[in-house]
Amino acid sequence: MANVLDTPTTILASAARTATTTSDVFRLPPTSRGFALQIDATASAATPSVVFKVQHLAADTWTDVMAGAAITGATTQNLIYHPDASDVANLSESSTVLKEKFRIVATAADADSLTYSVKVFPLK
Repeated sequence: MANVLDTPTTILASAARTATTTSDVFRLPPTSRGFALQIDATASAATPSVVFKVQHLAADTWTDVMAGAAITGATTQNLIYHPDASDVANLSESSTVLKEKFRIVATAADADSLTYSVKVFPLK
Protein backbone atom coordinates (compact mmCIF):
# COMPACT_ATOMS: atom_id res chain seq x y z
CA MET A 1 0.00 0.00 0.00
CA ALA A 2 1.37 3.42 -0.93
CA ASN A 3 1.59 6.12 1.71
CA VAL A 4 -0.60 9.17 1.07
CA LEU A 5 1.52 12.28 1.58
CA ASP A 6 -0.66 15.21 2.59
CA THR A 7 2.13 17.08 4.42
CA PRO A 8 5.84 17.49 3.66
CA THR A 9 7.38 14.05 4.24
CA THR A 10 10.91 12.68 4.18
CA ILE A 11 10.80 9.60 1.95
CA LEU A 12 14.53 8.82 2.04
CA ALA A 13 16.14 9.63 5.39
CA SER A 14 19.63 11.09 5.47
CA ALA A 15 22.18 8.31 5.04
CA ALA A 16 25.42 7.62 3.23
CA ARG A 17 24.63 5.47 0.19
CA THR A 18 26.90 3.78 -2.34
CA ALA A 19 24.34 2.02 -4.55
CA THR A 20 21.15 2.78 -6.45
CA THR A 21 18.25 3.35 -4.04
CA THR A 22 14.47 3.31 -4.59
CA SER A 23 12.03 5.05 -2.24
CA ASP A 24 8.81 3.59 -0.96
CA VAL A 25 5.81 4.18 -3.21
CA PHE A 26 3.80 7.28 -2.37
CA ARG A 27 0.50 8.85 -3.41
CA LEU A 28 -0.80 12.37 -3.14
CA PRO A 29 -4.15 13.38 -1.65
CA PRO A 30 -6.96 14.39 -4.05
CA THR A 31 -6.40 18.06 -3.13
CA SER A 32 -2.83 18.02 -4.54
CA ARG A 33 -2.06 18.91 -8.16
CA GLY A 34 1.62 18.02 -7.99
CA PHE A 35 4.63 17.98 -5.74
CA ALA A 36 8.10 19.36 -5.16
CA LEU A 37 11.13 17.30 -4.18
CA GLN A 38 13.99 18.58 -2.11
CA ILE A 39 17.16 16.51 -2.37
CA ASP A 40 19.68 17.51 0.28
CA ALA A 41 23.17 16.07 -0.28
CA THR A 42 25.36 16.88 2.71
CA ALA A 43 28.59 14.89 2.31
CA SER A 44 30.45 12.94 -0.33
CA ALA A 45 33.45 10.68 -0.60
CA ALA A 46 35.71 10.67 -3.66
CA THR A 47 33.67 11.44 -6.81
CA PRO A 48 30.07 10.23 -6.49
CA SER A 49 27.47 10.86 -9.16
CA VAL A 50 23.80 10.25 -8.36
CA VAL A 51 20.83 11.08 -10.60
CA PHE A 52 17.39 11.34 -9.00
CA LYS A 53 14.42 10.31 -11.14
CA VAL A 54 10.69 10.59 -10.50
CA GLN A 55 8.75 7.57 -11.73
CA HIS A 56 5.00 6.93 -11.87
CA LEU A 57 3.15 3.66 -12.19
CA ALA A 58 1.22 3.31 -15.45
CA ALA A 59 -0.26 0.03 -16.67
CA ASP A 60 1.81 -1.99 -14.17
CA THR A 61 5.06 -0.43 -15.44
CA TRP A 62 7.25 2.15 -13.68
CA THR A 63 7.97 4.99 -16.12
CA ASP A 64 10.44 7.87 -15.72
CA VAL A 65 8.63 11.23 -15.79
CA MET A 66 11.52 13.52 -14.88
CA ALA A 67 15.12 13.52 -13.71
CA GLY A 68 17.45 15.97 -12.04
CA ALA A 69 21.03 16.74 -12.96
CA ALA A 70 23.70 14.44 -11.54
CA ILE A 71 24.65 15.34 -7.97
CA THR A 72 28.38 15.02 -7.36
CA GLY A 73 28.83 16.63 -3.93
CA ALA A 74 27.16 18.58 -1.14
CA THR A 75 24.25 20.59 -2.58
CA THR A 76 20.47 21.01 -2.51
CA GLN A 77 18.46 20.17 -5.62
CA ASN A 78 14.76 20.96 -6.02
CA LEU A 79 12.52 19.32 -8.61
CA ILE A 80 8.90 20.31 -9.38
CA TYR A 81 6.19 18.12 -10.90
CA HIS A 82 3.07 20.26 -11.41
CA PRO A 83 0.74 21.34 -14.25
CA ASP A 84 1.66 25.02 -13.75
CA ALA A 85 5.41 24.32 -14.00
CA SER A 86 7.30 24.99 -17.21
CA ASP A 87 9.10 22.04 -18.76
CA VAL A 88 12.71 22.75 -17.83
CA ALA A 89 15.31 20.00 -18.11
CA ASN A 90 16.67 18.85 -14.74
CA LEU A 91 14.31 21.16 -12.85
CA SER A 92 10.59 20.85 -13.56
CA GLU A 93 7.98 18.92 -15.48
CA SER A 94 4.52 20.06 -16.46
CA SER A 95 1.90 17.33 -16.26
CA THR A 96 -1.83 17.76 -16.69
CA VAL A 97 -2.50 14.21 -15.52
CA LEU A 98 -1.37 13.34 -12.00
CA LYS A 99 -0.84 9.59 -11.74
CA GLU A 100 -1.83 7.72 -8.62
CA LYS A 101 1.49 6.21 -7.51
CA PHE A 102 5.02 7.60 -7.56
CA ARG A 103 8.50 6.66 -6.37
CA ILE A 104 11.96 8.16 -6.46
CA VAL A 105 14.96 6.28 -7.87
CA ALA A 106 18.44 7.53 -7.00
CA THR A 107 20.78 5.97 -9.57
CA ALA A 108 24.42 5.80 -8.46
CA ALA A 109 27.03 5.85 -11.22
CA ASP A 110 29.67 4.20 -9.03
CA ALA A 111 30.30 2.98 -5.47
CA ASP A 112 31.49 6.36 -4.12
CA SER A 113 29.46 7.43 -1.10
CA LEU A 114 26.96 10.31 -1.13
CA THR A 115 25.00 11.27 1.97
CA TYR A 116 21.54 12.56 1.07
CA SER A 117 17.89 12.79 2.05
CA VAL A 118 14.77 13.31 -0.09
CA LYS A 119 11.65 15.17 1.02
CA VAL A 120 8.31 15.44 -0.85
CA PHE A 121 6.15 18.57 -0.61
CA PRO A 122 2.57 18.15 -1.92
CA LEU A 123 1.45 21.18 -3.97
CA LYS A 124 -2.04 22.49 -4.70
